[in-house]
Amino acid sequence: MVDVRVMTHAPDIAAAVAEAYRMFSDNGLGGPLLVCTCGVCMSDEMKAEIEKTPRERLTHEQISEYLNSAHEASAPASQQMRWLLPRLLECCAEGPWPYWNTEYTFRKLNEAGLADWPEAERLVVRRVFLGLLSASVAGPAAENEPGALIEAFIRAGEPVGPYIELWDAERSESASVALAELINRQLTWARGERHLRLSQSWSSKDDSRQFIAWLLRPETVIRLQEAFFSASSAAKAEVLSLAHDVIAAPGH
Repeated sequence: MVDVRVMTHAPDIAAAVAEAYRMFSDNGLGGPLLVCTCGVCMSDEMKAEIEKTPRERLTHEQISEYLNSAHEASAPASQQMRWLLPRLLECCAEGPWPYWNTEYTFRKLNEAGLADWPEAERLVVRRVFLGLLSASVAGPAAENEPGALIEAFIRAGEPVGPYIELWDAERSESASVALAELINRQLTWARGERHLRLSQSWSSKDDSRQFIAWLLRPETVIRLQEAFFSASSAAKAEVLSLAHDVIAAPGH
């Protein structure tokens, strides 16, 4: 059996989504959709539409409405999340993401107890997540920047380690520039300590500290230096140089 703690390579994301469909069987909702129909959350009409729609045909709008309206954390609600999960992962892989807030897109997974799911199921979810991160660090065409993605995975109940390892192993220019851009935008200095200035506060302080420690390693300084001297454009060189200074000269 593969240990999910050491599975850090970037899988083929389409294959990972197909595996998610196989892993999470289509057993239906098992009853009425457990959502709030107060009118602000979801309408009765939308609820009825979701209940009669095959999961592989659920629209981005329907999934977004579900994520915004499913407030229960009971066993039936968790099972309904597992039923919908492959389609949610598929929408994120194909884009655009169905939910407006990247960091909170997968929070229902945490409520459904992802960390305690069987290893094989967690591995399937992680494969998709790793594919999403790999696409994000590969270039500017990705919908979400890597820092927001990693925070989304942490909010789902994932540890930060596998995602750090993937980014560390990806040594393309685009991955190094993406790292530099994150440092320039998000790494700040206050009261003698480093902090991440993300759009949402990190849900796990331990993961935040681990991520910052990774950014501040001497190896990161060396990586930015090497990328600077081989940069393909002056603009990229400037981004890399600034990030290098942010790390090499803390507090300035």
